[in-house]
Amino acid sequence: DVLALSHAIVHEVEQQHANTIACRIDTRFDLPEAVGDYDPKLLRHILGNLLSNAVKYSAGRGDVVFKIQREAAKTVFEVCDQGIGIPTADLPELFEPFHRGSNTGGASGFGLGLAIARRAIDAHGGAIHALNREGGGLLVEITLPLAADAPQKE
Repeated sequence: DVLALSHAIVHEVEQQHANTIACRIDTRFDLPEAVGDYDPKLLRHILGNLLSNAVKYSAGRGDVVFKIQREAAKTVFEVCDQGIGIPTADLPELFEPFHRGSNTGGASGFGLGLAIARRAIDAHGGAIHALNREGGGLLVEITLPLAADAPQKE
């Protein structure tokens, strides 16, 4: 149940960050109970990492919006924040191990979360993209195939 899992992850992230910022879930349709053949532990890691980053880099700047929708044969997850964004020069390396945006300052981290998330998304046959939002912040979009289009497990 992707929607229930998403609500649980949002709750966990808010608790980890002492409710300093709100994460709002926006669904564009009624999600069926199982929209894909996803590994729940990997999906929890992927979404938890993206939401945690969004909250960490948005502190005091506004809420995080977490959108879930279906487009054709894919589930699309979007994490939109109003944080510091990523310098344009850093975007091509964003999902590489040990790479962090040059504007992260003293924020904790090793630059592994997004690289691990990308590999988990690749394992599901999906894709991840990030772009800076006009007016500030970052939009990260994940697309994962529905079960019929998912890679076959051996």
